[in-house]
Amino acid sequence: MLVEAIVLALVFGLIFGGKLKNLEKIKLRNLYFAFIGFFIEYLSGMLIHSDNDFIANWLNNNSLTIQVLVYTCIGIFFIRNFKYFGMKFLAIGSFLNFLVIAFNNGLMPVKTDLALRLGYFESVKALGEGSVFGHKILDLSQDLFIGLADIIDIPKPYFFPKTISVGDIIIGFGAFFIIFLNMFYSKNDNNPI
Repeated sequence: MLVEAIVLALVFGLIFGGKLKNLEKIKLRNLYFAFIGFFIEYLSGMLIHSDNDFIANWLNNNSLTIQVLVYTCIGIFFIRNFKYFGMKFLAIGSFLNFLVIAFNNGLMPVKTDLALRLGYFESVKALGEGSVFGHKILDLSQDLFIGLADIIDIPKPYFFPKTISVGDIIIGFGAFFIIFLNMFYSKNDNNPI
């Protein structure tokens, strides 16, 4: 949803007279915290596919600790940039995602109905085998905070069918607002939106 939100914000911003040049005025503080968080998540996702069973098992066994580290880094970035209206949405959406992950031992439960209907059998198999870092197949009998898990299907004819969470939707709104509103940033205004 993040990429789609950014594209929509740019399109609507231009339609309503916003300027891309105004986006230069967005000054994000402590951006490196976000990069560190995303790098840890990316690296974990890459290493879990390692042929080394020790590394894959270690990542699965320490998923909650890694997720706490990732979300702490991202959270610091959000707090340092709370002056942006959209950043509050990013923070709330991320917190909701973290909440369900934290209560499910570091894993985001994922409903696989849509993936199976679309023929993504290998992806679902990898999810079931623990080969997708930070995610697991939804178990209605054991998982907690299911309403916050990846249970919202966006099927075809949508270009990129997927299953997302409430948190993902709120994050999308946050990204949209940061881009869209700041395309109308006035050069006389000292406060970004």
